[in-house]
Amino acid sequence: MKRLLLLFWIIVLAEVGQAQQRTTLFFEGLGTGVLTSIGVDQLVKITPSYKIAVNGALGFFPLNGRKMYSVPVSGSLLFGRASHFFELGIGMAYAQFRQHWKNPMILLNDAGMYPTSEKYHVNKLVEREQYLFVTTRVGYRFQKPEGGWFFKVGITPLSSIFWEDKSIYKGDNPYPSITHRKSWGKIDRTFLLWGGVGVGYTLK
Repeated sequence: MKRLLLLFWIIVLAEVGQAQQRTTLFFEGLGTGVLTSIGVDQLVKITPSYKIAVNGALGFFPLNGRKMYSVPVSGSLLFGRASHFFELGIGMAYAQFRQHWKNPMILLNDAGMYPTSEKYHVNKLVEREQYLFVTTRVGYRFQKPEGGWFFKVGITPLSSIFWEDKSIYKGDNPYPSITHRKSWGKIDRTFLLWGGVGVGYTLK
């Protein structure tokens, strides 16, 4: 998978700089930004029948007292003519879920090398989960050659290659941060059969 990503981005970067580029500002619900994202898409015409699009975005979403942040980047091959395209894409996305607790009552029992059972004065507790996903896209895109309104919809499966669950304590005498679980590769891999819808405007 990593070699495929590297080859794809080499081809994309070699083609960028061709004539007839189009810049699009867009909003996407779900998709590679996990929940929501706002970003910029750069379309490069290669031949009359296919094009390349590269894009990056930032995502934010409050969720049941938690906050989600994401940074997706991806590239796509577009097949079609006029304004209607079949889209195949691949990329990566970093996502983080955070929840803050103010003045929590903490009684910690460290079962490690030096066991303790002690109450700590903690001003803030941050619970953080972070992921690094490989993203793919199969879908439809509407985009006029002369610019204007933009629309895309597709299936965007997400497969994690990194995951970490961590608690961070802050205070006068904070307990060291605790990493509950952490993994790279195939261990505890998260796979989401995801999808998304995006709307935007292509600059003229």
